[in-house]
Amino acid sequence: MGHNEAALDERPQHTVNVSAFYMDRYEVTTNLWREVYTWATNKGYAFANVGLGKDWAHPVHTVSWYDAIAWCNARSARDGFTPCYTNANGTVYTNASGNSFAGDCN
Repeated sequence: MGHNEAALDERPQHTVNVSAFYMDRYEVTTNLWREVYTWATNKGYAFANVGLGKDWAHPVHTVSWYDAIAWCNARSARDGFTPCYTNANGTVYTNASGNSFAGDCN
């Protein structure tokens, strides 16, 4: 498929603008994923996949979008911050407004 084509479930093609956001400097390693995953599952979080990686220092893979949302919330909670996302019937909402580092969520 060429770069100007889209799969049937991706049509109509359109431009998407994403507002400013924060992200880690590096990909989430398998080691970090497992640390948070273990903490999270002991606190009642649920994941569809455990997450895989070529090595402990390599990026984690084989996780769903919803696993990533749960993991981000768990990491925030584990590190003493307010979780940012709500999953309501498969629709993910952010709880952030404005500058999330100002106290809304992290």
